[in-house]
Amino acid sequence: MKQVSPGYIFKSLVAAALLHAGSVNAFTPAPAPLNVGGQVEPNVMFILDDSGSTEWAYMPDDLKGSFSRTACTQEARSGDNYWYNCTETGHRYLYSSAMNSVYYDPSETYAAPPGFNNAIYTAARLDGYNSSSPTVNLSTSFRMIMHRDAYTNGRMDYFYAGSARQAFYYRQNAGCVGSKADSCYTRVNIPSGQQVNFANWFSYYRTRMMAAKAGTISAFHPQTKAIRVGYGTINSASRPVDGTATTSIIRGVRPFEGTDRTAFLNWIRDAQANGPTPLRRALDDAGKYFSRTDQRGPWSTTPGSTGGQEYSCRQNYTILTTDGYWNDAQ
Repeated sequence: MKQVSPGYIFKSLVAAALLHAGSVNAFTPAPAPLNVGGQVEPNVMFILDDSGSTEWAYMPDDLKGSFSRTACTQEARSGDNYWYNCTETGHRYLYSSAMNSVYYDPSETYAAPPGFNNAIYTAARLDGYNSSSPTVNLSTSFRMIMHRDAYTNGRMDYFYAGSARQAFYYRQNAGCVGSKADSCYTRVNIPSGQQVNFANWFSYYRTRMMAAKAGTISAFHPQTKAIRVGYGTINSASRPVDGTATTSIIRGVRPFEGTDRTAFLNWIRDAQANGPTPLRRALDDAGKYFSRTDQRGPWSTTPGSTGGQEYSCRQNYTILTTDGYWNDAQ
């Protein structure tokens, strides 16, 4: 009989143990390159649609109705700003979430965005993102600017749809799906149990831009330095970004912490709508930014500064918020 050495038996037992362990726990590859020694934080470029239509309080666009100078009555003027009343008659559908996806929906909960307080029904701010904004008593003085038009000469027209009164919504009647007829809608005054919810909607969500701010702040507020964030708007003019002239981009990517995190949240809070909708140009600008190969570019461990190390495995993402299609050749 052939003699088996003790060393051979030991090696065989070790091999069998390893094979058994492998059958129980499948091998999981490292989520990051081993030579890096940790996670490579992805880059996220956030681009906000700041076109003029994001100030509209209705969606989709074909709900506009008869908002025009000729169809409505001028109420006031201040410099190049004009205010018109287009009356509630013929526009009831705009006060119903069944037709207007921006308007208050009593079945939804409108939470104040992180970092902001619940709005007060009797003193709701016109702009909840601006702590010095005027307030409105929604129990007596609720009124909606549903539409605005901007002109190249600096003129701005604002269109109300009705007079000031107690806050309300319209419930769409049975058999009226898709109808704009006034007879298809029943008025409902805001009950006491919904007043905080309505006030939050009014101060933080009532326009396309406001809703975009609320969603963006809620999504980014819990994020950490595990991502690197840059930002811009589709109408941002050319400016130096980390040493290179760039349109659309306002700030290059940075670890999402400290003053850079605060700067992003303050920027989205203060964003204003004005301009056309050059979506394709903005996405192209984001692509050009991520194509940079200089030491201050987005691939470096120290974006905005020299002396870092570049990792070609770093992932890059662009998030574009928009309320519609691009216009013209942009």
